Amino acid sequence: MSPDQSVLDWVVDHRESTLTSIMRAVTDCGRTIPLAVIVLIVVVPLLVFRRPGQAAMVGIGSLAGYWIMVGLKDITARARPPAADALVHESSWSFPSGHAMMSAIVLGLVAVTVFWNTGWHWALWIAALASVLIGLSRIYLAAHWLSDVLAGWVIGIAWVMLMARVFRRCRDEGGGTT
Repeated sequence: MSPDQSVLDWVVDHRESTLTSIMRAVTDCGRTIPLAVIVLIVVVPLLVFRRPGQAAMVGIGSLAGYWIMVGLKDITARARPPAADALVHESSWSFPSGHAMMSAIVLGLVAVTVFWNTGWHWALWIAALASVLIGLSRIYLAAHWLSDVLAGWVIGIAWVMLMARVFRRCRDEGGGTT
């Protein structure tokens, strides 16, 4: 039996109604609209406070990350866990988990921006914890396999690191404000 199937079987065997309600709420936080609202809530003030580089990093980085995620889903065309186990039903492909990947990207880019502006390390930890909870909710609800979620996190974190490096380099070389 694969690790994906073993984890799914364990989760299904250990579901509990209160935890299911919590996981449904957590998973909703990782949907496209809530994450897009977070991007707007961050980008607009960054523009108002004349931080166009940081606004671009969060906005463009999130949008490009979304299209990368969609492309990877179409390329891999991996089926989701069995519908009989699923507590939510999705119509897109399974790999990578869009919730895990996009929460890592959006929350990660926001956390990097907060850190750059304030030095507050806690922003990075809060973003990581939120993304982990969102990813785990996808496994719990049988919307994704464990490997879908792990890949989503890895790709998302790699994308955040690349975007932070690119935008920091642009600022350093161009003398602009990030």
